[in-house]
Formats: sequence, structure tokens, C-alpha cells
Amino acid sequence: MPAEVRKRGLLKNENGNCENLLQVCLDLHTSNTGSSDPLAEEVEKRYVECLEVALKFWEPTLPVLASFFDDSVKTLVRATLLETYAANMQKLRDVI
Repeated sequence: MPAEVRKRGLLKNENGNCENLLQVCLDLHTSNTGSSDPLAEEVEKRYVECLEVALKFWEPTLPVLASFFDDSVKTLVRATLLETYAANMQKLRDVI
């Protein structure tokens, strides 16, 4: 997880525990697709901010050894953000 995400405390949940990027992606995905209850608006906003900061400040751990894993996680984060942006656009269309 990028140090900037930790520094900003973006992955602290309401119990003060840290969550991880993979769980954040899964929680957003299941909320977006309706396979779980919708996330509270403030939780979704925090998760989206966390993923955006993670991408902006991404630092590979071991470039040669971890590059495939890092690339896969970054792809998952991007896909989750795009899916969330699209789901929110659909919510706006439903209101209008």
C-alpha cells in the first residue's frame, strides 16, 4: 500500500482498523454490482479517495520481482474506480 494512503489514514475503518486495497476494491465492486448491500455514501467516498491516492502515489515494492503483482493490483484499482464512476453516473441518470 502506498505510504501516502497510510499517512492520510484513508484505510482506517470506523473501528480504527486498517483495511487493504484488495478488500476495498472487493467492497466497492460488490456494492456497485448489487451483490451486497450498498456502501454508505461516506464509506464509498473514502474508499474512492483511497484508491485515487493509491494510484497517484504508487511506488513499486521490488520492481523486478513484484512487477506482475503490482501491475495486477494497479489494474484492479483502476477497474474498480472506473466501475464506481460508471455506477455513480448511472445513479445520477436515474435521478434526472
